[in-house]
Amino acid sequence: MRTVSHPSIEAINHPFFNYTSGRWIYNERLRLTERHQTFNVEALMATIAKSVGAHSDDISSLTKIAEGGSFRVFEASFINNDPVIIRIPYPRTLPHGFGVASEVATLEYLRKKGIPVPRVLKWSASHNNPVKAEYMILSKAAGMPLELTWDTMNMGERLKMVQNVVDFERQLFQLELPAYGSIYHKSYLACFPEYTSIAIEGEEDLVIGPSSDLLWWYHGRDQIKADRGPWPDSRAVVTSVGEREMSWLKAFGQPRFPRQPFYRELYDNREVSPLEQIQNLQNYLQVAPLVIPDDTDLRRPTLRHPDLSPNNIFVSSTAEFTCVIDWQHCAVLPLFIQASIPEHFQNFGDEDSENLRPPKPPVIDSESTNSLSPEEHDEIYRKRQLHYFYVGHTSKNNKLHWAALKQNHLVMRNKIYRAAGRPWEGDNTSLKAELIHVSENWPAIASAQAKDMPFPIQFTDEEIRECLDIDRQQVESDAKLQQLRDACPINFQGWVQTELYDEAKAKADYLRGVILEAAAEESEEDRKEMEKLWPFQDHEEID
Repeated sequence: MRTVSHPSIEAINHPFFNYTSGRWIYNERLRLTERHQTFNVEALMATIAKSVGAHSDDISSLTKIAEGGSFRVFEASFINNDPVIIRIPYPRTLPHGFGVASEVATLEYLRKKGIPVPRVLKWSASHNNPVKAEYMILSKAAGMPLELTWDTMNMGERLKMVQNVVDFERQLFQLELPAYGSIYHKSYLACFPEYTSIAIEGEEDLVIGPSSDLLWWYHGRDQIKADRGPWPDSRAVVTSVGEREMSWLKAFGQPRFPRQPFYRELYDNREVSPLEQIQNLQNYLQVAPLVIPDDTDLRRPTLRHPDLSPNNIFVSSTAEFTCVIDWQHCAVLPLFIQASIPEHFQNFGDEDSENLRPPKPPVIDSESTNSLSPEEHDEIYRKRQLHYFYVGHTSKNNKLHWAALKQNHLVMRNKIYRAAGRPWEGDNTSLKAELIHVSENWPAIASAQAKDMPFPIQFTDEEIRECLDIDRQQVESDAKLQQLRDACPINFQGWVQTELYDEAKAKADYLRGVILEAAAEESEEDRKEMEKLWPFQDHEEID
């Protein structure tokens, strides 16, 4: 990464201002533009020095050390002080202002509760400062990122690490919070009279305010009138997401092709209307309040890390947690919405994991027709270990979470909430399919007050059959697209490490040729259609 000492940087193409940590095999210019952020380097260095009671001359170097999806990260080294970390959000990072303000307040609240997070030294949630950018200056996390040692750990070390993860989550789940939303300084929210706040007991300047979750601000949602929180009860939480998406569709929704190109044939290669999704959301708003759990513990306001993965966990040489970083978009939500196995620890889709069978080391038969390599067998074993260890430790050491995880219909409640809140990109099926699944589990899934009520939506047999068939095909299309990404390999936006760019681009071009050739065997029209729909090429992005 690039390092400077006492710079005077004006060139807009300097690496400090631009993304240099990878490439995209399509729409690269757009991705780079989204991540271009200039700032006053000399003013930043003065601000850094002041945050630790030093002078700019005491800074020996300023180094760009990382670039994630939302922030550019720098490290400042001092002659006689500990290094500090600086995070500067990209212009594309939402919500502007509220994102930094909420993350800072969340970190301060968690440190008061004894939870290992970075210390905030100085921050600004506005461009209106000498640095000319939003920023956070934080203490550097002690230890090393877990991702550097994760794959080399033996079973005993992994077992201990998963136990530490569960213990960390238990601390979060036990926090007593008065409402749902995100944490802010009361003094910050005072500048925005359109938002209310709810006091946190025992805190003078920390309150619950509007959610800083990205989906409340994404693609024009900051321009619509919506209840972003704070929410006093679970009913307000589940209905507000449906009302938000309905308001957005009425303001901005236009007929369009599905963003996922392989969906298009499922809708007869025609533009789909937002009016169908508006109807789905109206149906959701009738159903969602009726499936809120009766158990007050399951409605408990719960704070959870938004991405508890090894790159955000720092550990000591003895595998103890030293720091957990990256709390952006952190929100307080009802436990029945928050409860889940973190993505990095779950292994759904594997029969052994889903049935909680103790994982066994792989037995590799050299004469077997099984095409998996020893490395692939080891990866399957590792994933089964993580899933099994996480569930086992949670059942013993995080009773609140375990009580929610073992609830019937937990996943179904989660799915309708998330399907309703997902930005509309031409998919008129997923939310409707989840509502159909709820209807098939009625009244078992209903709250006590709704047990004797008929399901509020009437679906015909033909409607159910058609919707679930399209939903199944969409899931298959998603899997097919992911297989193509994995074959390159690239992430969901086409990103790849710089040194692997040429190889990934060549693989994508090869796959394109194979698929077009197969389509041509059907007809020239099929070949032209597939050429138009090929996902890994520059294209207009409606959203």
